[in-house]
Amino acid sequence: MGREQLVTSAHPAVRRGGVLIRLLGRPEILGVDGPLPVDSAEACTLLTRIALHPNEIVLTEHTEAADELRVLLDKADPGGDTELITERFGYRLRIDPERIDVHDPTAISAADLVLLPDALRRDLVGRQMTELHRQGRRAEALAVYERIQAGRRDQPLDPVLRALYDRILYDDPSLLPPEPSSVEIAGVVVPAQLPPAPTGFTGRHEELSSLDRLLQEDTSTLGVVVGAAGTGKTALAVTWAGQVAREFPDGQLFVCLRGYDQNRPPAEPADVLRRFLIALGVAPQAVPVDLAERAALYRSLLTGRRMLVMLDDARDSEQVRPLLPGGRGPLTIVTSRRRLDGLVARDGAAYVPVGTLPGPQAVRLLDEVSDIAWSQRDPVNASRIANLCGHLPLALRIVGARLAMAPNGTLARLADELADERHRLQVLDIEDADDDMQVSVRRAFDVSYRTLPPEFASVFRLLGFFPGANFGPHLVAAMGNGSVGSARTALRALSAAHLITETSQDWFTMHDLVRLHAREVASAELTQAEAFAVGARVLEYYCVVSDRARRLIRPPADSLAPSLCSLVATPRLENRAHALTWFERERSNLLSVLRNAHQGAFSTHVWQLARLQLDFLATHCPWEDWRTSHELGLAAAKAAGDRNGEALMHHGLGLLYGRLGEHERALAEHEACRRLAEGDGDLPVVALGSAHAASALFHLSRHDEAMALSRQSLALYRLLGDRYRQAQPLSTLGELARLSGDYEGSLAYNQQALHIYQQYDDSERQAWVRVHLGETNRAAGWLDHAEASFNEAVRLSRVSGTALREGYAVRGLGDVYLDRGDKLAARQVWEEALRTFGHIGAPWVASVRARLAKLFG
Repeated sequence: MGREQLVTSAHPAVRRGGVLIRLLGRPEILGVDGPLPVDSAEACTLLTRIALHPNEIVLTEHTEAADELRVLLDKADPGGDTELITERFGYRLRIDPERIDVHDPTAISAADLVLLPDALRRDLVGRQMTELHRQGRRAEALAVYERIQAGRRDQPLDPVLRALYDRILYDDPSLLPPEPSSVEIAGVVVPAQLPPAPTGFTGRHEELSSLDRLLQEDTSTLGVVVGAAGTGKTALAVTWAGQVAREFPDGQLFVCLRGYDQNRPPAEPADVLRRFLIALGVAPQAVPVDLAERAALYRSLLTGRRMLVMLDDARDSEQVRPLLPGGRGPLTIVTSRRRLDGLVARDGAAYVPVGTLPGPQAVRLLDEVSDIAWSQRDPVNASRIANLCGHLPLALRIVGARLAMAPNGTLARLADELADERHRLQVLDIEDADDDMQVSVRRAFDVSYRTLPPEFASVFRLLGFFPGANFGPHLVAAMGNGSVGSARTALRALSAAHLITETSQDWFTMHDLVRLHAREVASAELTQAEAFAVGARVLEYYCVVSDRARRLIRPPADSLAPSLCSLVATPRLENRAHALTWFERERSNLLSVLRNAHQGAFSTHVWQLARLQLDFLATHCPWEDWRTSHELGLAAAKAAGDRNGEALMHHGLGLLYGRLGEHERALAEHEACRRLAEGDGDLPVVALGSAHAASALFHLSRHDEAMALSRQSLALYRLLGDRYRQAQPLSTLGELARLSGDYEGSLAYNQQALHIYQQYDDSERQAWVRVHLGETNRAAGWLDHAEASFNEAVRLSRVSGTALREGYAVRGLGDVYLDRGDKLAARQVWEEALRTFGHIGAPWVASVRARLAKLFG
């Protein structure tokens, strides 16, 4: 018996009348009178595509081949139910899937399959192997693959079919046909469509409680579970639904809307409604054609029924809204990567955000998936892996699967692989897996990225070049050379898509793994020249805003005045408090930008950006940031051969070491600054180096040298007309006078310095001079004046946000109280000074502890 006779005579669809579509071999349409060949290649291709996805919209250009197919379908089954429907962006074949011969394993012809194009062969062979396996004919299913592969020895194995072959070989139960999704009880259809809950689910107590609240009568009948790709939204929703299924005795409906499916288009609401209506007992021929009519019938059937409807992986609110039951009774749960603000605003949905897992739960998930108690066997590396995965459930499941497949492997080795950012996403792929995106972190993120509109996708790519952890619209506008408004809109769109997170108003961050993906995308899709331009704009932006901010703290001691090459808006900074807040918020970004730029061709930008931060660093005293930024700046200035940059970097390092009490190192840095400036004839920087070298000499008890350099720098500043900076040498001269016993002279010098700082409204430097005045008054025995000076210094320090100055002032108050014999008061304020110094890690903690020990020793 020939193959055509076998199909036409044996296939049940033909025996009971109607059309049969044969895809194996040359595509044909068969009726009771025999086969109707499809003549044109274009029609063959179209028939194959639509028949492989029956009752679904297949996206393709409209073609005359559709008319040819309609004629053949009408001849094969005049007046039948089979219909080729033209949709807006393609076609949909309405047909009973059993009328397509890929479900009939008797129609297999390996020779024909070998000749098919790769994409079609994969689908057809896979379907045939699955059908044979479901009929208990596993050996024949495996033989199909082996025969096909034998005819293609010169070509590599198809990984998808190879994976299916292995699943059949090991009797994967998920390949078996699903249990019926509904049962009929006393004429009432009760759907039971929930998929099984995933294994290893752990934690999520707060999110489960939020979903539980939806069961209360006075709450919303719509819950929206949202979060980034890989956070486990579906796992949460399905697990919860399984736990509460008894609360819905009228049934549970489930559908994956394919909102972020890499291979198939999003599900059409009309198609979903048809499936739901049939599951609810509506005869297929009774399902209305019109979308609105289907939705109305659906709502009518669900009214008053205690049912759960789960809409998984929604693309947007418009895809979901026709599927909402409406009224009391049914509860609908939607999962999506987007926030679906429209459902919250218009439909009163309850918002259930899903983020990454807390540390202990992340480690527990690793244990559950790998089936090994790594949290007990190697807790350090288990926690390390959880951190490197960013506590993302998908990443943890992939790592757990790797560990399960290699139980003798070490956690430390895998942690080392993940620690390399260049290959971390590659490690978070499962090799030889099929095309399902949920086995790859990179693919999960890529689907979210590929669905973005072009203007938002471009901003995502830009963020791939930003080395910092947080960002706002002003920076993004500068990176893209655009407007702040457009940047803000794009950032909020990316936040709605859960590719970034808005931690506070106009302040965003990105998950570490998403950042790595953005970096990969940017590197792949932008040229080196574009990347260089973005890097330059980032540095220009930070230099300009840092310069504006530092000028609100105090007058600059250098001539730097950077500007943006383009007209890009910068944040609004109006006073010292705004400036310090901006620096503190951007502190980690500034250091990341410096480190990143230090590796490239931006030497001048690097040392300038380090210099422009100095007044902030000297105020808030983040010691390691200060050291790192200026060491990077010094190396960059040397690389660029910029002597002015070198001198200013030495000055900044000298200030750092002076604050840390390392006065020999401070002196060396200030002397290096002075020598470079003298060689260039740069008098302002000569004066700067001299004034601070004098301060270091004072602390080293080299008083004569300190006196000479102080007078020299004071004379230079007067020559230059720089009144503000005259206060520094005046203050040092006051300290020298105090040590020599000239208390009146000391007060006079410090009063001059104080007056200058008051003219410039520099509360921080006023506090510093007030400390000197307090020390002088105390040394002279004028304790009331000393106490008043120290108290004023405390007030000014708190106004200016300078913990270091405050610690000095509070310590001085304790000295005054001890001089009066009030040990209890002295102890109280010294303990306060201890906390203040300890908060910023200042080295003067030891001096306060020594005072306390001596007090009660």
